Amino acid sequence: MNIIQTVSNTRFTLNGVQYLKNYLSAVYGNKLEIFNCYERKDILVEQSHVNKFSVDGVIYDNPAALQSALMGVIYYRNSIDDGGSLTDQDNVDIKKTFRLFAGLSPSQILARINNLPAYTVSEKQSVWFVGIEPSQEVIGEIGGANLNVVFSSPRIAKYKMMNKGKGTYGLGGLQLTSADIELIYESSATSDDIVNDPSTSLIAFGSISDLDISAWLNSQTPAIFIQSQQAGYTIFRGISNGINTSYLWIGTSHLYGFGKAQSTMADFQIIENSGIDQVDQDNIDIRKYFAYYSTDTPSQILSKINSISTYSISEKQSVWFIGYISVNGVRSDTPIASAKYKMMNKGKGTYGVGGVQLTAVDIELIYLKPVTIPDIEDNPANTIESLGNIPDGNYLQIANESEWDFTNSEQTYFFSYIVSGVLYLAQFVGLSGIYGGSEILTNDFSTSDFVSSINSNDMSTLGVQSISGSSVDNTDPYNPVVNAIPLNGTEMGNHVTGKIISNSDIEADSFIVKHGEDFGKIGITNDEFNTALTISSSSKILFSTDGSIDFYSIEGASLFFPILYLGLLDGVNPEVIYGSPYDSTNPQSLPDKQYVDTLYLSIIPENTFTENNVIVSFTKSLVYNLPSIPSSGNIADDLFNSKTGFVQKIYHYDALIPDFPPGWILIGAGFYIPDELNIIYAEWIEGERVEYWIIQEA
Repeated sequence: MNIIQTVSNTRFTLNGVQYLKNYLSAVYGNKLEIFNCYERKDILVEQSHVNKFSVDGVIYDNPAALQSALMGVIYYRNSIDDGGSLTDQDNVDIKKTFRLFAGLSPSQILARINNLPAYTVSEKQSVWFVGIEPSQEVIGEIGGANLNVVFSSPRIAKYKMMNKGKGTYGLGGLQLTSADIELIYESSATSDDIVNDPSTSLIAFGSISDLDISAWLNSQTPAIFIQSQQAGYTIFRGISNGINTSYLWIGTSHLYGFGKAQSTMADFQIIENSGIDQVDQDNIDIRKYFAYYSTDTPSQILSKINSISTYSISEKQSVWFIGYISVNGVRSDTPIASAKYKMMNKGKGTYGVGGVQLTAVDIELIYLKPVTIPDIEDNPANTIESLGNIPDGNYLQIANESEWDFTNSEQTYFFSYIVSGVLYLAQFVGLSGIYGGSEILTNDFSTSDFVSSINSNDMSTLGVQSISGSSVDNTDPYNPVVNAIPLNGTEMGNHVTGKIISNSDIEADSFIVKHGEDFGKIGITNDEFNTALTISSSSKILFSTDGSIDFYSIEGASLFFPILYLGLLDGVNPEVIYGSPYDSTNPQSLPDKQYVDTLYLSIIPENTFTENNVIVSFTKSLVYNLPSIPSSGNIADDLFNSKTGFVQKIYHYDALIPDFPPGWILIGAGFYIPDELNIIYAEWIEGERVEYWIIQEA
């Protein structure tokens, strides 16, 4: 146990030993590390679980609360010995703000910090870099094919300058490297965080009670100009129906008011809502867990919530229902995700089995996000069994050497193990029972009993590889980066492992992983057209006379093929399309669309090729221009060489945000950033509808 106590405003003790308040903390999943803010290599406490810390007599149950409690105990901006002086102390904090956007890589964040206006740091100063990311759209699946779109809270990230001291930095000054900045803290931004950003515009709306904020803005004379989120944030503050309220503007930049552009409530997001009188508030949150599949309907989700074991709530409690989309052999079009529902319209009483039964209007989906290690660890319905370090990754062999009681059907079991410093989780999806060991009556685990998941290399957040075929980098939980899944077994003689593609992904009659002489091949057949698709390992592509297609990868490389569709080209010729086709009932998901051109094989033809009089097409992006010669100005109302089912890649660079034609629909959370190279992916769907999304060059 790490027992930390406050001694004075400049000192604290760790297990009885006194230290100056020169330390900071970093969170790694459900673990926390304490290090010297002036020397990153000076680690006071190695990564330890959150429940291994006691801060002034309190043990916290989540890393965010622990880190918040530690801040004032182990760090003080003028940390010196009692009665000392500030001489030669680099301990006066200064803050520099910069703009964050979804999808920025570490190198891009570093570039933004290095491009700050020039500033000078004295021998008595320490520098913090504070970035705030705009609110983002989060799209997820719940209840089958239904898409839910919610807005995440703005995110704040705080970096500390390390290894450097007195000097001039920013444009024209000393340039920092990745080793010179350390991410110390990140969380949802409050309105105060945003207001403290010098680029933020603050608008006071006074006190309103008979109209909403949108109606107030639409009636203003003179009209109010609202800047874009790229230029800076806009906060509306005032009292709405007797409650201090702050709204973050998430709409478009324009002149709003009487006779001008009109806003809607969708343009606002409440980010702070504090009641004037907090007496007798039901404000003690409790959590109740449940599990569901992505195929569950809303009524099935409600039924599972009503089937939770009986529980009672007081007049001071509010209830969150937390579940996550479990794989359990059921295909999900989205990564494993945590969903949080809030109980509405109800209060004190007994609920669950035998209690008050909730209706559809009594629960509200608040947000979805990818599952993280804390989500799994904090859920009492989960049991995680550690297998330790396994160099060869053969966790089944290690697991079968011991006996495991997996008979509790109300628990979800996981094995955790480490390979080359990477943490893996394997979720048990087999039948309840006792497995492993040397007993004759027990069964050994098999590969079909598990679905494997993998963490990011720093073990801070969980990246889930489900049988849907996509993996997710959850470094930013509100903006998951979905990557196409590489098929294992691209080297000769190494068979494909895992359920990479299911029949529900492919309009074909059968799907099989080939064995024997065909190790490494995936075969797909369609009886109607007598065609077969084979993904194999060699160095070329063949389209043979019997209708089979062999896709080969360069030796040792990975072949990325998240979704395949076997159909017709122009109603006549067999066609293999990379990425499923759009229709009104089953549109492509955003993760699929974002990576339709991620086919890492230079030998695959750009768009089509003909072999034995049969045309095979791939929806690799049609490149409209080159990064070195990007477009500028407004986007044209047509697509170059357009064809439904294809995605065009447009490089664009301009000092102003371009206008897009009517019928062009932005999907996802991408932003056009002026004075940077933007990549616009555009897909002609039907009629005048074009769906597009934007990323910046990494």
